[in-house]
Amino acid sequence: MTGKGYWDDFTGNNITDDLRAQGITDPTLRGLQDFNANAGGPLVKDRLWWFGSFRNYRTIEATPGYTVVNSDGSLTNPFLSNLRNYTASGKYQINKNNQLSGFWTYNKKLQPHRAAGVTQPNPINTINQQSPKNLFNGNWTSVMGQNTFLEVSSTYFHMHFPSDLSDEFKALPASQQHSTTFNITTGIYLDGPDKDGTHFRDSYRQQQNIGLTRYIDGWLGASHQLKTGFENWYGWGQEVFNIFNDTRLRYTSNPDGTNLVPSEVYGWATPLTQKQKMRNFAAFVQDRASYGRATVNLGLRWSYYDGKIPAQTGGGGRWFPVANYPEIDPGYKWNTLAPRTGVVIKLTEDGRNVAKASYSRYYEVMYMTEFSSINPNIIDTLDANIPVVYAWNGDRNGNGIVDANELGNLKRQFIPKSNTIDPNLRDPKNDEIMFAFQRELASNWSLSIDWIQRWFKDQTINQDCYGLPCNTVATTAYAPTRVVTDFGPDNIRGTGDDRQLTFYDVKPEYLGKDTFLHTNCGNNVSVSCTQRYKAAELSVGKRMSNRWQMQGSYVWSRLDGDLWLDYTNPNNLIDFVGKGATATGGNTTSPDQPHAFKLLGSYQAPFGITVGANYQALSGLPRDRNLSVAFAQGTANTRVEPRGTYRADNLSLLSLRADKSFQINGARRASFIVELHNALNSSAGQVGYGTVTRGNASQAAFDAARLTVSYFGRVQEIVAPRVLKIGLKLDF
Repeated sequence: MTGKGYWDDFTGNNITDDLRAQGITDPTLRGLQDFNANAGGPLVKDRLWWFGSFRNYRTIEATPGYTVVNSDGSLTNPFLSNLRNYTASGKYQINKNNQLSGFWTYNKKLQPHRAAGVTQPNPINTINQQSPKNLFNGNWTSVMGQNTFLEVSSTYFHMHFPSDLSDEFKALPASQQHSTTFNITTGIYLDGPDKDGTHFRDSYRQQQNIGLTRYIDGWLGASHQLKTGFENWYGWGQEVFNIFNDTRLRYTSNPDGTNLVPSEVYGWATPLTQKQKMRNFAAFVQDRASYGRATVNLGLRWSYYDGKIPAQTGGGGRWFPVANYPEIDPGYKWNTLAPRTGVVIKLTEDGRNVAKASYSRYYEVMYMTEFSSINPNIIDTLDANIPVVYAWNGDRNGNGIVDANELGNLKRQFIPKSNTIDPNLRDPKNDEIMFAFQRELASNWSLSIDWIQRWFKDQTINQDCYGLPCNTVATTAYAPTRVVTDFGPDNIRGTGDDRQLTFYDVKPEYLGKDTFLHTNCGNNVSVSCTQRYKAAELSVGKRMSNRWQMQGSYVWSRLDGDLWLDYTNPNNLIDFVGKGATATGGNTTSPDQPHAFKLLGSYQAPFGITVGANYQALSGLPRDRNLSVAFAQGTANTRVEPRGTYRADNLSLLSLRADKSFQINGARRASFIVELHNALNSSAGQVGYGTVTRGNASQAAFDAARLTVSYFGRVQEIVAPRVLKIGLKLDF
């Protein structure tokens, strides 16, 4: 049983003057409780065993832009997170060759005000998240003679993931419950509930695995470890989705948020219940053959995926009538073969120098989002996939509802019946090569040098083809008529970093005629959509001896290539939009981290005290600089410098730990634990930087507005300050 906690007196303050000017006034972490208890042992000697554990992890944070720290130290709008886990397992030895085992785990995450922060500063703007998950697993292992081992397992998973409107919004009288309202100019949500609405998700998965391992000596001059197996899973689920009033209102304003002007209205077809189901069959065969000083690994994996969109019902809200939809066959399946091979060679007789090389191909797992573009029940709140976008003339009669006579032109629509899926849609793949050299430097000391390269291809995207042949869209449906001023990274107009940029509008005759093709990035365009990763790693390690151990490593890496975008849109062909540090999933963030150094170790000191340290220095991740552009087809944030031009702060973190164990009575022991996190008291900014450039009239105007708007470079989250934790562990 373990308990950890800390008091405010044990927390440092890492707020700099620059952070304070951006509205970060107090250490983000204000409270932490971590309780863990586990127990287990034999129920029947050498036959039946049990184990159980419980953990409750709770934090209170002062979130920048949302939480107010009062003069007495209390918090207005504290941000609570709670993670709770239960685990139970058992094992039964049937006989000396057969064993049954199983486990159950339950996890629940609670965040009553998820998404709170600079852009969603009011509790009514946030979402109440609760996400309980259950996982059950049963396993049978059998030793079928001296050379054969069998393993059979079955797993069932259920996730119930409700994201509801905040309690504060629900408590408002009906007359004060307004549609979600957003200021495009400042990037701040002004009124109404969370922008993503309510989601009540239920996901299920049933999976079976069979694996057989056999050892064969002397076959074809080598010792072989042969493995073969089969996997099958079924996934299904539903999501109940609702946007309050089916509407999001969008305004523009002065840079400081004054003088609101109606701009656009987004519309959805809710309430709806989206349903999908999917299945997978897979098999593999692998041989590890050892020939004296060389070991060869050969493997092949086959996978098959398909799915359906079951019959369902949706609509009936503000914009769309109730509709019943029949079952839909997406019209494609994925059937892949992935080879994997490798070789390990002992370069010297003593085995102290080893070289390795390998090649592997990996295919992506199919997710239900592959079908989403043709599912008639749309669940999407991304700007590019809103069901309907109209110009808006404002709430003329003051009734809080968008009326027909208040709408302008239809700018854009995402209608599934107009969308299609490429019948030849390919499974995205990743090809990887690896070379490594390992050497035993001295007794208990090792050196490793690795080189890795990966190529990511065939990512799936939606291309908006406007009813045209997709390879003609860029030259037919668009015109370079949108000339805008980029105010530069200083967020001030009229300074030396201002420049004029030209973008492409959809021509009037194609507005509102969107038709999307779900296909592989690179089809119908001249861009290959290949992303490349390469990395070199040097690591040195020392195994535990003479009372101490150590591990150190340095990694240089680079992830670049083409971003996965719809390149039928000529705006994405502009270099600063489609180039730069890339991301292997999605296009809003990138894991590109050129430098990573880590050093950790521990020492068994006198008097039964163990001390340890962990230091890491990491490059900051790329962050975008965008400009809000009022296209004819709808306002969108568009990148105006290549991704990677700007990065989050470099991270330098040191953590220290010490523990002392005491014998209480017999086998019972107690341990006193002290941990110091972020010992260097770093205040590095992390995820959540503001990305959109604002056009303030002057430095003074910018300084006056910067606490109430989201702007490029604004730090919205930093690492937790120096924290001292004291814990107690009991073993009995």
